[in-house]
Amino acid sequence: MFAIDKQGCDKLIRFAFGVKKRPLLFLQEKSLTQLTLLLQGFIYGYNNKCAYGLKGFHEATKSGNIWLEFQEYFHKKYNTSSLYHVEVIELCGSEEKAFDLFFEELEWYLTEHGVEIPKVR
Repeated sequence: MFAIDKQGCDKLIRFAFGVKKRPLLFLQEKSLTQLTLLLQGFIYGYNNKCAYGLKGFHEATKSGNIWLEFQEYFHKKYNTSSLYHVEVIELCGSEEKAFDLFFEELEWYLTEHGVEIPKVR
Protein backbone atom coordinates (compact mmCIF):
# COMPACT_ATOMS: atom_id res chain seq x y z
CA MET A 1 0.00 0.00 0.00
CA PHE A 2 1.18 3.46 -0.80
CA ALA A 3 0.55 6.60 1.17
CA ILE A 4 -0.26 9.98 -0.32
CA ASP A 5 -1.22 13.29 1.29
CA LYS A 6 -4.78 14.71 1.43
CA GLN A 7 -4.40 16.86 -1.67
CA GLY A 8 -2.86 13.93 -3.50
CA CYS A 9 -5.73 11.66 -2.40
CA ASP A 10 -8.21 14.04 -3.98
CA LYS A 11 -6.23 14.10 -7.23
CA LEU A 12 -5.73 10.34 -7.20
CA ILE A 13 -9.43 9.65 -6.69
CA ARG A 14 -10.34 12.01 -9.54
CA PHE A 15 -7.72 10.36 -11.76
CA ALA A 16 -8.97 6.86 -10.85
CA PHE A 17 -12.52 7.74 -11.84
CA GLY A 18 -11.19 9.16 -15.10
CA VAL A 19 -9.61 5.77 -15.74
CA LYS A 20 -12.89 4.07 -14.84
CA LYS A 21 -14.75 6.18 -17.40
CA ARG A 22 -12.21 5.62 -20.20
CA PRO A 23 -10.08 2.60 -19.23
CA LEU A 24 -8.67 1.96 -22.70
CA LEU A 25 -7.29 5.49 -22.82
CA PHE A 26 -4.96 4.55 -19.95
CA LEU A 27 -4.74 0.74 -19.99
CA GLN A 28 -4.22 -1.95 -22.61
CA GLU A 29 -7.34 -3.66 -21.33
CA LYS A 30 -9.83 -3.25 -18.51
CA SER A 31 -7.68 -4.93 -15.87
CA LEU A 32 -7.34 -4.63 -12.10
CA THR A 33 -3.64 -5.50 -12.34
CA GLN A 34 -2.97 -2.76 -14.88
CA LEU A 35 -5.11 -0.30 -12.90
CA THR A 36 -3.14 -1.06 -9.73
CA LEU A 37 0.18 -0.47 -11.51
CA LEU A 38 -1.09 2.79 -13.03
CA LEU A 39 -2.33 4.10 -9.67
CA GLN A 40 0.95 3.13 -7.98
CA GLY A 41 2.76 5.10 -10.67
CA PHE A 42 0.53 8.10 -10.01
CA ILE A 43 1.33 7.93 -6.30
CA TYR A 44 5.08 7.59 -6.91
CA GLY A 45 5.03 10.51 -9.33
CA TYR A 46 2.95 12.72 -7.06
CA ASN A 47 5.12 12.00 -4.02
CA ASN A 48 8.28 12.59 -6.06
CA LYS A 49 6.90 15.95 -7.21
CA CYS A 50 6.24 16.91 -3.58
CA ALA A 51 9.85 16.02 -2.68
CA TYR A 52 8.98 15.25 0.93
CA GLY A 53 11.76 14.33 3.30
CA LEU A 54 11.05 11.19 5.32
CA LYS A 55 9.66 13.10 8.32
CA GLY A 56 7.67 15.45 6.10
CA PHE A 57 6.20 12.51 4.19
CA HIS A 58 5.13 10.79 7.40
CA GLU A 59 3.53 13.96 8.73
CA ALA A 60 1.73 14.70 5.44
CA THR A 61 0.31 11.20 5.02
CA LYS A 62 -0.40 9.95 8.54
CA SER A 63 -4.00 11.15 8.90
CA GLY A 64 -7.01 11.74 6.73
CA ASN A 65 -5.68 9.41 4.08
CA ILE A 66 -8.90 8.04 2.60
CA TRP A 67 -7.01 6.20 -0.15
CA LEU A 68 -4.84 4.29 2.31
CA GLU A 69 -7.90 3.56 4.45
CA PHE A 70 -9.76 2.22 1.40
CA GLN A 71 -6.79 0.05 0.42
CA GLU A 72 -6.69 -1.43 3.93
CA TYR A 73 -10.45 -2.06 3.82
CA PHE A 74 -10.21 -3.72 0.39
CA HIS A 75 -7.26 -5.91 1.42
CA LYS A 76 -9.05 -7.00 4.58
CA LYS A 77 -12.45 -7.63 2.96
CA TYR A 78 -11.01 -9.76 0.16
CA ASN A 79 -8.11 -11.19 2.18
CA THR A 80 -5.55 -10.11 -0.39
CA SER A 81 -1.90 -10.68 0.28
CA SER A 82 -0.38 -8.52 -2.44
CA LEU A 83 -0.73 -5.10 -4.01
CA TYR A 84 -2.02 -6.71 -7.18
CA HIS A 85 -5.14 -8.24 -5.63
CA VAL A 86 -4.55 -11.65 -7.21
CA GLU A 87 -7.16 -13.19 -4.92
CA VAL A 88 -9.81 -10.74 -6.13
CA ILE A 89 -9.03 -11.53 -9.76
CA GLU A 90 -9.33 -15.25 -9.03
CA LEU A 91 -12.58 -14.68 -7.12
CA CYS A 92 -14.07 -12.67 -9.99
CA GLY A 93 -12.79 -14.97 -12.70
CA SER A 94 -11.40 -12.19 -14.86
CA GLU A 95 -9.37 -9.00 -14.75
CA GLU A 96 -12.32 -7.03 -16.15
CA LYS A 97 -14.78 -8.20 -13.49
CA ALA A 98 -12.17 -7.52 -10.79
CA PHE A 99 -11.68 -3.99 -12.21
CA ASP A 100 -15.45 -3.39 -11.97
CA LEU A 101 -15.60 -4.81 -8.43
CA PHE A 102 -12.74 -2.54 -7.34
CA PHE A 103 -14.69 0.52 -8.46
CA GLU A 104 -17.95 -0.72 -6.91
CA GLU A 105 -16.12 -1.06 -3.60
CA LEU A 106 -14.36 2.29 -4.01
CA GLU A 107 -17.64 4.11 -4.73
CA TRP A 108 -19.34 2.44 -1.77
CA TYR A 109 -16.42 3.20 0.55
CA LEU A 110 -16.15 6.84 -0.46
CA THR A 111 -19.92 7.35 -0.13
CA GLU A 112 -19.93 5.71 3.31
CA HIS A 113 -17.15 8.08 4.41
CA GLY A 114 -18.76 11.22 3.05
CA VAL A 115 -16.36 11.68 0.15
CA GLU A 116 -17.97 12.99 -3.01
CA ILE A 117 -17.55 10.82 -6.10
CA PRO A 118 -15.95 13.05 -8.73
CA LYS A 119 -17.97 13.80 -11.85
CA VAL A 120 -15.75 12.96 -14.81
CA ARG A 121 -16.74 14.11 -18.27
